Amino acid sequence: QYHIIDPAERRVSAEEMKNLMLDADICISAGGQTTYELARIGVPTIGICPGENQRLNLEKWHAMGFIEYVGWLHDQNLKDNLLASIQKFLPFEERLKRSKIGMGYIDGKGAHRTALLLKEHMEVAKL
Repeated sequence: QYHIIDPAERRVSAEEMKNLMLDADICISAGGQTTYELARIGVPTIGICPGENQRLNLEKWHAMGFIEYVGWLHDQNLKDNLLASIQKFLPFEERLKRSKIGMGYIDGKGAHRTALLLKEHMEVAKL
């Protein structure tokens, strides 16, 4: 079973998106904020770059071993790269390895740490 979420075609709530991600064995995604959400819950991801503003994110996640970056949206060989990456993700062990890498980088506590840091700086500045 697969799901295609194209905001121009189908809107989903945050809760529905979360449930789709939690149920996924792999995800094919662009390189924005969603990559952090996928890493947090450990969904092995294949990344496609739709624009320059997402390239570095995809390259870094690829270098860390979480995302399999297959190239630009309009690359001539995108289909072949995508199919090869899907094949690479078929063994459970590969998906498990990628899942652990993603969850190892994003622990879900960043907002809390940021709030503590702001509180600390406000106390130092006596705001």
